[in-house]
Amino acid sequence: TGFHPDAMSRNVYLGIFAHVKGESDATKAVIKDLTIVSAVNQVSAKFTGQAVGLIAGFAENAEINGIILAGTFAYQSSKTLYLGGAVGVLNGGGVIKNCSSSMLMDIKPGNGEVPGVGYSLNPYNFIGGFVGLFQNAAGIENCHNTADVSATSEVALSQIFVGGVAGGSFFSWLADNGYRGYIIDSSSIGNITGRAKHYWTFAGGIAGCSEGGSQMNVGNDSATTRIVRCYARGTISAVGTDSGWIYIGGIVGYNNFALVSQCWFDGTVEIDRGNDYTGGIAGHSNHSNSRVEDCWSSGTVKGNKNAGGIVGIYGAIGGGVYNCYSLSAITVNAGAGETGEASGQSAGGIVGQARSGGDITGTIALNPSIGAPNGFGRLGRVAGEADSYVSFSDNYARTDMSVTVSGAAPAEPFPDRVDGLDCAERPNQAFYEGLGWNFRDIWKMDASGGYPVLKWQH
Repeated sequence: TGFHPDAMSRNVYLGIFAHVKGESDATKAVIKDLTIVSAVNQVSAKFTGQAVGLIAGFAENAEINGIILAGTFAYQSSKTLYLGGAVGVLNGGGVIKNCSSSMLMDIKPGNGEVPGVGYSLNPYNFIGGFVGLFQNAAGIENCHNTADVSATSEVALSQIFVGGVAGGSFFSWLADNGYRGYIIDSSSIGNITGRAKHYWTFAGGIAGCSEGGSQMNVGNDSATTRIVRCYARGTISAVGTDSGWIYIGGIVGYNNFALVSQCWFDGTVEIDRGNDYTGGIAGHSNHSNSRVEDCWSSGTVKGNKNAGGIVGIYGAIGGGVYNCYSLSAITVNAGAGETGEASGQSAGGIVGQARSGGDITGTIALNPSIGAPNGFGRLGRVAGEADSYVSFSDNYARTDMSVTVSGAAPAEPFPDRVDGLDCAERPNQAFYEGLGWNFRDIWKMDASGGYPVLKWQH
């Protein structure tokens, strides 16, 4: 029914097993085939932050396999939390796989150091359906969440990373190329909510952030932090956050030096304030060689100042957005006089804003509509804004897309927008193949809907 009060007040690592460590990567500790029905509803009295999971607070050189989570998990602390439904911190040599969760999570973290984890930026909270923080080549495989995950802080200086599968990878704003690990063949169909009390909220259907590896490992996906063959449904929301900058996406909030491949999202991504990065797949895809490829989105993307059907804001020399399409309705709610990130407000069917190099190639904007209030900066069918360093090729948009400002056609021209070439509402397979889409290994046509779906989709 809960953690022992003495353990809560003494231990940095908190779980059935506080700290799990195998002898080596080749000789892992193994925990498997457990069902946990949680009724945890507790407030921590620990004077430092904690790593908390129902299986383990901290796991390294360990395999956690076949865990079933159910019930509820409510936990509150005035300090920083690295908290996952199963594992708080999944470290090098750690893998969690073949797990499921229907456990409702309501976590209220704060700020302060978590000793022994290696972070010097104390206010970062990582909250995930299975794993809080993953780092040092950890792996998450075939884990599926069907419940809501909420991470809301009322403590000053707190910052949130939250996702339906993981809070996120070890994170740095610097040009840090370390390989963090991977999330593959996993899903979340619950509602994900993040609200912080400081600069940043990061929220994603799968993870709040994914970072590391691609600058040093171009063409070597196995050494690139990545999210592959994952999907999410539900509402991904940062509505009500006090953050000044919000990174929110249907799959991942922030994709940094990293890869998102063969993923899809169907639901709502929404925020109501801030300098936002809001996207149907990734809120922001940033830094050298970051890629979003072979993905699709549907539903609604509701940004404040920036929004894109696939990526809210993109900027990655050597990387790009490739062979993606979006069916999402795009709206933004900031009006005249509210300047957005970098050079202004922007919304597009594929990318809201593209800058600093890289490629937008072979994308198809099938969005029914893009709408903004009076005075909004830039709208475009493919990209709302793009600087001269970004390369565009073979991008299309449905001919009858509605692009409006307060319900009326915007004044022309928007000099920086990219509209793409015209295409039908439902292009046939030959059209996609003509743009280089791979229908042998990656895509197939959905006979019922008339749109491409990924071959691994059931």
